[in-house]
Amino acid sequence: MIYRYARPYAQALMGAAGSIEAAQATRDELSAFAEAMRVVPRLGRMASNPGVPPATKRAVVDEIAGMQGAGALAQRMLRLLLDNYRLVHLPAILEAIDELLDRAHGVVSATVTAAEELDEEQRARLEKALEQLSGAEVRLEARVDPSLIGGFVAQFGSYRYDASVRGQLAVLESRLTAESATAAAEA
Repeated sequence: MIYRYARPYAQALMGAAGSIEAAQATRDELSAFAEAMRVVPRLGRMASNPGVPPATKRAVVDEIAGMQGAGALAQRMLRLLLDNYRLVHLPAILEAIDELLDRAHGVVSATVTAAEELDEEQRARLEKALEQLSGAEVRLEARVDPSLIGGFVAQFGSYRYDASVRGQLAVLESRLTAESATAAAEA
């Protein structure tokens, strides 16, 4: 989930990087730091602990980033996140950066939720259909939700296509309710 505060940091990184390639490299360096936080949860707790002096936090973050070979932009970004108490939200910020990088590369992320697991052929056909609809390359994320009964729901950007049995039943229910209300009003 991309939180609203994550996008400004992602946009700032894209602007400061100066090129898509530099932004991608910095994103990869930040991802390595996020992985370190995942592997060593105490790092995230330390960053958000108000009892740890800010100078100590900076020294720890700088040391780890330096050991990982992070560039100057990644180190500045980590310090900025640390100073603004957002370092623990680095994964959401990375997600926002990925979204901007995808957009720069002409790639659209789409989520398809199906009643059953999609096989490779179904996945390829859906990807092709969504690429024709969007006019862009599609990165497809497939999910399973048995409550759909059958079919699928595709979402990318603000576009939502519901081809599920549950969705069709909801449409029928809505029509029947409207027809019943109209018939009752006419009587």
